[in-house]
Amino acid sequence: MKKLLSLILLMICSINLWANVAAPSQGGQTLTEPSGIKNINILKEDLNIDFTQLGDEAVSVRDRFINVEAIYQIDNPADIEKLELVFVIVSDAKNFQFFLDDKEIPTETVDNEKFADRSTWKKPDKTPYKDRQLLMYNPYNGNLKSAKFTLNLTKGKHSLKAKYKAEPTVYKNIGIMKGWQFAYSLAPVRDWKSFGGLNLTIKIPENWNFYSNLNLEQNGGTLTGNFKEIPADYLAATTQAPVPDSYKTWSDITFFIFLGCLFVVPVLLIIFAVWKGYKWKNSWAYGLLAGTVWALLVGISGFFSQSFPKGLIPEGQFASYGYDDLFSVFFMVLLIPIVFVLGIVFWITAIWLAGKRKA
Repeated sequence: MKKLLSLILLMICSINLWANVAAPSQGGQTLTEPSGIKNINILKEDLNIDFTQLGDEAVSVRDRFINVEAIYQIDNPADIEKLELVFVIVSDAKNFQFFLDDKEIPTETVDNEKFADRSTWKKPDKTPYKDRQLLMYNPYNGNLKSAKFTLNLTKGKHSLKAKYKAEPTVYKNIGIMKGWQFAYSLAPVRDWKSFGGLNLTIKIPENWNFYSNLNLEQNGGTLTGNFKEIPADYLAATTQAPVPDSYKTWSDITFFIFLGCLFVVPVLLIIFAVWKGYKWKNSWAYGLLAGTVWALLVGISGFFSQSFPKGLIPEGQFASYGYDDLFSVFFMVLLIPIVFVLGIVFWITAIWLAGKRKA
């Protein structure tokens, strides 16, 4: 009721607009496992995904990424020269590196069109959210490229490691705080001869909410999962910062201050006009002052109600398309003149009625 009334009266509260120019889910990437070959065993995989930088206010919003590290322990039955592998990436990746037994291997890009027929390597259409909601997942889909590399792999056990920075997808149509989406395809490991298990560790900023399609155990800011088999074709996740308590408190306070200025102030002006104002010389002229005072109080309290609580939200977490401020200013520009004119009308009407009653 409060939000509806605020929208009707002033429309200054934070809002999300959904138009053709901006869908709620924008940007980011989905990153996937390397394609395998049929005669090599994956003994285990350790997948570490770190979301904590998304909540680091010391880092510029544009420089906040999800840090991903995938380590594979493999068993190769025979020497292989010039083994070509592809680490499939279905969007942009930053600072991709690949290592064989801690030695970095040169990589080159390859167009994803070459394996577009692999349906299990595609991104999920949605990521989970609270109360079993699903959010559309729309990373940029331009000319996508993956990483290709060549290994000289001797017989025996080896360690393969991939590291990169993933740009999260931002979902804005879920309230005050942004949703940060991420997807990681697990399906390509099925191309290998066998898979010994997945140890998944996910770190999130303190007190953040996290939603995933996988069954994970959470201990504070760390989520873990140990799977003997591939649990799904992909990991799909949404994480979101909590709404600060200070935002909730000051949203209520500033909202009621605005309502007081909008409704209580004119009543007080009318009471004063009837009680004393009508006695003044040229009392009708003070209607200009009454209208100005009311308009100023409405404008100041409205601006304060719209801007101050948002300043309490951590940088980069407010879910705004950038239109809401302009939208609020537009309605303030319309409302203030109306209040000014009504203030004059109320004052003059009050002193006229008071003077007529006293006559």
